[in-house]
Amino acid sequence: MVEIASIKSHLRDAYGALQAAGIPILSLHPMFGPGKNLYEPLTMVHAVLRDEEPERAALGELLTHPYLDLISVPLHRHDRLMGWVLGLAHLTGILFGGALCRSGLDPAELGRVASTTFETVLAAAAAALPSDL
Repeated sequence: MVEIASIKSHLRDAYGALQAAGIPILSLHPMFGPGKNLYEPLTMVHAVLRDEEPERAALGELLTHPYLDLISVPLHRHDRLMGWVLGLAHLTGILFGGALCRSGLDPAELGRVASTTFETVLAAAAAALPSDL
């Protein structure tokens, strides 16, 4: 069985129950969405539940993409890393988007004078915000 979730610490008891029942379990976290270009590196985080080498070997039988970058981290470390990687990125986008919505400025005017940095941050913020904003 392969579990795919962004946050994993709340699943520890379930992992233990599955393992106690003799059900093999692997834990993955793809660090990309459905729109990801398949010709670029595809990073997946493997949360190690028991023993890294046999788990990686089992995953190797399932995952054969030539651009796969499988990063193994201990389960207890996964959520802290994701808190920074995902939480900080989403927070930045939400704050940026919220500030723009409250600015009272015309988005078209901002677009005409935007710097490369502004455009980059805007694109990142757009990915974290609902599409109707």
